[in-house]
Amino acid sequence: MFLDNLKLVLDIVAAITVIAGVIIALLQFRDQNHLRQIDTIFRIYSQFGQESFARHFRLVTRWNYETYAEFLEKSPMDEDISLIVVSTLYEHMGLLLKRKYASIGLLNDLLGDTVLMVWAKVEPIWLGFRKKYNEPEMAIWFEYLHDAIVQYKAKIKDKPV
Repeated sequence: MFLDNLKLVLDIVAAITVIAGVIIALLQFRDQNHLRQIDTIFRIYSQFGQESFARHFRLVTRWNYETYAEFLEKSPMDEDISLIVVSTLYEHMGLLLKRKYASIGLLNDLLGDTVLMVWAKVEPIWLGFRKKYNEPEMAIWFEYLHDAIVQYKAKIKDKPV
């Protein structure tokens, strides 16, 4: 009788241990996945502090092109490189947001005002490029990020602190 009861208790403990192990593994997997996402975001974001990116960023934020045609006509030959370098960082972040690998709160904290500032400078260029080359998805994730930041800022502005 005692051995039967002991065997029953040990069977129950074994089952509980297996269930607890599975739960712990799932929690660790979730945390690992979250850490990988954060690592990806910060690897991309680390470009923001590099001197080469800063030079392109500084140049783009000084632009006042009102159309794609004006950009083509008046910009020096290598300014398209600045457009691509800067837009690519925001394009990547917008795609991470769309795929739900990054939260809008985190991206707003990291890039919020710069997204608004840069999109204002490059929007007429990208819109013109899309139209001229019939490429409606060029810089689409950058625009998506911009629109999400605008909506997020409007929402948090209305919330009391």
